[in-house]
Amino acid sequence: MSDKVYNVLFVSGNSSAGLMAESILGQVGSHRFEARSASSSRSEHANPIAIDELWSRGYPTLDLGVKAAEEFARPGARPLDIVVTVGESLPREQAPAWPGSPLTVVWDIPTPAAGDDKQLRSSLHQVCQQIEDAVKKLVALPLDRLDRSVAAARLRGLTA
Repeated sequence: MSDKVYNVLFVSGNSSAGLMAESILGQVGSHRFEARSASSSRSEHANPIAIDELWSRGYPTLDLGVKAAEEFARPGARPLDIVVTVGESLPREQAPAWPGSPLTVVWDIPTPAAGDDKQLRSSLHQVCQQIEDAVKKLVALPLDRLDRSVAAARLRGLTA
């Protein structure tokens, strides 16, 4: 197994899914992955119910914060190995040119449903479970032994 540490960015339209993926991968894949997240929407704050869901599962929440996707595409930004859009893919005109020519994939995980607190908690619980399952599969992938096109296909299939 390689000693490479993969730099992974999770992008979501709302910050909840990306933050969940960042926290989960940061814990379960910390030896092989460095996780970050970004929101494609402007001026969004972390959803406290999403943070509660992570905390209740034992995932770290202290250093989580909403960041703009553009922060990771600026000149001099750290090269990325994998960019995962969680939920709907970004329109082509919104997707930045990521540094490092990363593998880019979409995980088809629904955006948490709006509603009252109980509905939102239920929706975020389900979304978190789907993300947790996909992240655990990601950590198990032998990325260092897969060619780029095979790795991309396997990454796309993690939420199937």
